[in-house]
Amino acid sequence: MGKGYLALLAGIIMFSVFPSAVNATITPHTADFAVYVDTGVWADGVTAIEAFLTWKNLTWQEIDAGTINSYNISQYYKGIWMPGGWADDYKASISDTGDARIRELVRNGGAYVGTCAGAFYACSKHVWKGKRYNFPLQLYNGTCTGPINEIAVYPAYGMGDISINQSHPANIFEPAQRSVLYYGGPYFTPDANQESQVMARYLVPSNPAINNKPAVVAFNYGNGRAVLIGPHPENEEDSARDNTEFADELSDGPDGSDWPMMWTAMDWAFNKTITQAPPENPPVNDTTPPVIGGIADYPDPVAAPNEITFEANVTDDYGVNKVEVEFNAANHTMAKEESHVELFFDGFESGSFAAGGWATYGTGNSNWSVKTVAPYAGTYHAEVKYTGSSKYSYMEAAMGTGGYTNVTLTYYRQLLGLDSVDGFSAEWWSGTQWNAAESVTVADDAVYASRNFALPSAAGNNPNFKVRFMCEANAFSEGCRIDNVGIAGERSTDRWLYTHNTTGMEPGTYNYTVHATDTSNNTASASGTFVVQ
Repeated sequence: MGKGYLALLAGIIMFSVFPSAVNATITPHTADFAVYVDTGVWADGVTAIEAFLTWKNLTWQEIDAGTINSYNISQYYKGIWMPGGWADDYKASISDTGDARIRELVRNGGAYVGTCAGAFYACSKHVWKGKRYNFPLQLYNGTCTGPINEIAVYPAYGMGDISINQSHPANIFEPAQRSVLYYGGPYFTPDANQESQVMARYLVPSNPAINNKPAVVAFNYGNGRAVLIGPHPENEEDSARDNTEFADELSDGPDGSDWPMMWTAMDWAFNKTITQAPPENPPVNDTTPPVIGGIADYPDPVAAPNEITFEANVTDDYGVNKVEVEFNAANHTMAKEESHVELFFDGFESGSFAAGGWATYGTGNSNWSVKTVAPYAGTYHAEVKYTGSSKYSYMEAAMGTGGYTNVTLTYYRQLLGLDSVDGFSAEWWSGTQWNAAESVTVADDAVYASRNFALPSAAGNNPNFKVRFMCEANAFSEGCRIDNVGIAGERSTDRWLYTHNTTGMEPGTYNYTVHATDTSNNTASASGTFVVQ
């Protein structure tokens, strides 16, 4: 639901939203996602979200406002999902400390996903039925505006069309257009300083002022990422797999389920390889079960209450849907490993550019060189000062990213006294052109600034990939410093993992079985034992 649940149906609402639990704190445990279920949350939306996450092989735990207000949630979860419902209730229940903990979770590398009211909650400013409000989370500096009456006059709901930005790396498998459930959600208008990657836009030809407004946006926040979704792609209109009957009288249209769009959005939000969702209706001729190439558990024996990790190598001719490990009469979802690899690093501690293969060139009065004046870490750093007016100095290194996706560029930089006639940039080479990861004109850094960029898909699987740094400094006191340059990427593996805390388990030998299911529901199993001491 959009900004709110159906306040007009006060006699019914107690059955369709979650009751208040501000003071009834849910104790957190480790999971991929925390799913918010406190006052005002739309129950059917939560049910559909949890069904989707299970299908995506992501673990989740329901939490309330007390959990967020009382615990450092970044220690337990990789992401938080704020569902549809009533954003004003979220605001009333979550404290300033809780908002700070949500921001910390994302800033430290986590993911925020907001659907409808959850998207409203992330925005610093709201316009709801023409009235303006400020909200405290301020994850997204911009305005969320709703409802869109041309799609459905709130509190009614209906199907709306969105155009898909197929150039966004998360949408590489997406059609040009989708029909999605709309229930009062916002469109997004970023402030001037807010990154806003548009993943989809509303198609509302009857209102040119709203037509093509952003319906789904994504952005980086510190080391993490956020995806804000105006409509409700989590709800399935033509399928019972969302475990709800809401809007089953409607149709998803020829483009089918919207879950594949969310599948790749979750990959992007967690900065992982963008993988294609398994087909909703797998090939009827696929009768080949997945192959479990081997299983392992370690450490074995394990001394309680320490953790034990289960590992399985699973492949399939079409695709693996889920892998579980069963023991003690319970099934536990295993997660597919993504191999994160450091492809290049140079802290310049060799004392020269040779170790990193750096080349320097340009038109400047001086070139980049390795210095010991003021490193970020260690003894050495790269520096250039006083290139001259409209003169540029470059340092460039090639490393290639063949076989890797989700490439990231990290570095520390200190810019000294740059003004409007100066400049600094960090760029990467696609094979045909240089692309800016960062471009700065005016800056005077008292200390080194940490920079972390998730590069577009063209940076991945690119044997010609390289990076360069440019500095233009017009005065003797002006210049640029660089340290700890890193390039990393991901390579998908066939390993599936689950880690279990053995607290409370009695000493003895335990049987376990790994169950693998492919996208056609063919299954395979393999069994082993482990010992608890």
